Amino acid sequence: TKEAIAELNRLVAGVDAMGAPGALAVKIAALSDVAVIAIHTRDFATAEQALDAMALDIELAGLGVEVLERLARIDQLAIDQQALVETDAVRKWFPADVPVE
Repeated sequence: TKEAIAELNRLVAGVDAMGAPGALAVKIAALSDVAVIAIHTRDFATAEQALDAMALDIELAGLGVEVLERLARIDQLAIDQQALVETDAVRKWFPADVPVE
């Protein structure tokens, strides 16, 4: 999973140089995947970095506050989902010794 995150980050870093159409969409998709993987593996610092990078790319592209607000809601949903996963009811069905990766 760290390898997947590293590969996605390399894609984000190099997509502008590729001259591919829709570079912003590629970056957003890759950073979104980074955030999902990072949240799944409980690497919240990496998830936050990915979401911040998405917000910056969107802001630099001039897509407006509405998109940034949607990202903030998605971020909050991810936090809420993580809190749900860490409940006693979930722990009952998924013991701690089951690997996350």
